[in-house]
Amino acid sequence: MFRTMTLSLVALVLSVVSSMAATSGNVQYQTVIVDGLNTPRFVVTADLPISGKLSWSLYAQTDHNWSEAYVGPAYCPTSWSQIGIQVGTEAYTTVARKAAFIWMGRKQLSVLALVEGGGSDRFTAIDAKYSAKQFAAGYVYDTILGHGAKVSVNASSTYKVWVAAQEHGQKLSLQYNF
Repeated sequence: MFRTMTLSLVALVLSVVSSMAATSGNVQYQTVIVDGLNTPRFVVTADLPISGKLSWSLYAQTDHNWSEAYVGPAYCPTSWSQIGIQVGTEAYTTVARKAAFIWMGRKQLSVLALVEGGGSDRFTAIDAKYSAKQFAAGYVYDTILGHGAKVSVNASSTYKVWVAAQEHGQKLSLQYNF
C-alpha cells in the first residue's frame, strides 16, 4: 500500500508540472462481485502531457486485498490511437510489474487492450465498445473475471455509470472524468 501511494504521489507531482488544462483521466469507485462477495475498489487513470504526442500515463487501483500502481510514457501516433509502456509495483511483493497497452478509437468504436506481467502473475484485459450519444455497449475480457458484456451510461460530461457482467463476476462503477 505504501509503494502504491508513493507511486501515486509521484504521478500527482508529474501532473502539477504538466499542463493542468490538458490533463485527462478518471477516478472510479467500483464494486466487484465474485461468488456473492462484494469488494469495493478505487481506480485512478490519468494522461499527463509532456509535449506534442508524448504523455505520462498513470494507472493505480486499491481495495482491501490488493493495490498496484503504474506510470510510464505513452505515444499518440494518430488522433485515434495511443500506445504506452509502464512500470510499477504491487502489494505484497518487491518484484516490479510491467505493462503495455494500446488504444484505438474511430468515431463510435474503440478498443483498449493491455497486458501486465511480473510480481504475482500475468494479467490481460480487453475493453471494446460502440458508443452512441450517452450510451455505450461492448465486450470485456480480463484474466480474472473472464469474458462478458459491458454497458455504460453517461450521466453528464463528467460522470459515467457502467456495469460489466462477466463469466466469473460482475463490476459496477461510478466514474468521474476530468
